[in-house]
Amino acid sequence: MAERNTDGGIPIDKKEHHFEPSIHDVEANENDHDPQTARLERRLVRKVDLRMLVLIVIYVLNYIDRNAIPNARLYGFQTDLDLSDTQYATCLSILYVFYILFQLPSNLLLATIPYPSLYIGGCVVLWGGISTLTGVVKSYGGVIAIRLTLGGVEAVFFPGAIYMLSKWYTRKELALRMSIFYCGSITSNGWGSLIAAGILGHYKHWPYLFYIEGGLTIGIGLISIWILPGFPETARWLSDEERALQLSRMKTSAGQEVVGDTTVWGGCKAAFIDYKTWIMALILTAQVLGLGFATFFPTLVGTLGYSRVRTLLLCAPPWMFACLVALAVGWSADRRQERVMHITGPVLIGVLGAVIAMATMNTAARYFSLFMMASAVAGFTINFSWFANIAGESSPSKRAAVLAITNAFSQLGNIAAGYCWPSKWGLQYRRSFGISLAAFAFAIILAWALSLHLGAENKRLAEKYRRENGLPEDAQVPPRYFT
Repeated sequence: MAERNTDGGIPIDKKEHHFEPSIHDVEANENDHDPQTARLERRLVRKVDLRMLVLIVIYVLNYIDRNAIPNARLYGFQTDLDLSDTQYATCLSILYVFYILFQLPSNLLLATIPYPSLYIGGCVVLWGGISTLTGVVKSYGGVIAIRLTLGGVEAVFFPGAIYMLSKWYTRKELALRMSIFYCGSITSNGWGSLIAAGILGHYKHWPYLFYIEGGLTIGIGLISIWILPGFPETARWLSDEERALQLSRMKTSAGQEVVGDTTVWGGCKAAFIDYKTWIMALILTAQVLGLGFATFFPTLVGTLGYSRVRTLLLCAPPWMFACLVALAVGWSADRRQERVMHITGPVLIGVLGAVIAMATMNTAARYFSLFMMASAVAGFTINFSWFANIAGESSPSKRAAVLAITNAFSQLGNIAAGYCWPSKWGLQYRRSFGISLAAFAFAIILAWALSLHLGAENKRLAEKYRRENGLPEDAQVPPRYFT
């Protein structure tokens, strides 16, 4: 049951575990190690970083496979299959039906299995094979069947990868790693177009795009089974000393004990009844809807009036620039230990880009606006490190559930976005850009509201801790939440 705070705040679940720092946490910094331990920790983090690099490659292929259809559209995919604009939009959006439904059960399963590398890597191989089959479909129904199945298999990867990252990196390391990981998605918009330009420029027929990209995914999936780090508790490549250090530093980073119901269903229930889960889900959904233009990026660049190959080549620079912005934002977020400014700042740049795109058809100005709108994804990359911190360590299964719920719910934004860019609204797509602008604005408002609430909650918890432990009012207490 939920009760209302005595100070009139938002209802808080009695079972939710709040940050209770130790005296050591108050008096010392969590990174104060002896030199030998510090060296071992740096070496351990480097080893983890190297193994995590394959996640970036998989994420690139994840988006390339998923978004191959917009590139194929430039070479006759829609006309060859005799698809109307509505049918084409449905082919894009239908993927998210099973993608949404399977994320939560997949992540709950992932939290319980000892060797997640086999599970994730195997699913990568499977979706590569399914994507390859897109090249042989001859009808609207065939595309729908392929896309539905692809969505169900791909549901394993993103929330699973986020959960895996949160098991290895402390909260002071996570934002930058999340940004680096998400660069796989960002650059895929560029690499996908460059690869498509190379393949379709040579073969001229869109099925080859699915054959080659799907085959590449299968190969990387097989390799990833042996490279992905798994979980600290069962990773075979860790020495006993490294395992003990990893578990210790994650416990120190969390600043709280594992309490309450730690079962899979207990964690799932805790995630569902926590009001913050649904605020986070709405923030993410609004950003996903605002970023919906990414799926139609080749079409938008095509409005500049260049040839098909040049259009695909021009798709790459805005996303490469966005990748650099995301890395800078992730580095700054970890360095400053701050979240909401690093989320909403880039999104605000996206708002300005949408305004420019709505106002002009000038080639240079419109292309510049695409750089600005692409940069909004840099704010999106910080969301999951913030959400992982908000979910806390009260239960590993709760954290897995929160990450899956928020990401799955946000795919409603992708479904809606599929219908927000019909060709009849072109060439200017003023209404489409207006939808992106409104969604970005809503995300900014919600993010700031949540941040202000968490700031007040940090203050309340710190005052309570000082009072219960007889500490002076100016005693420094580590905040439970990043804001």
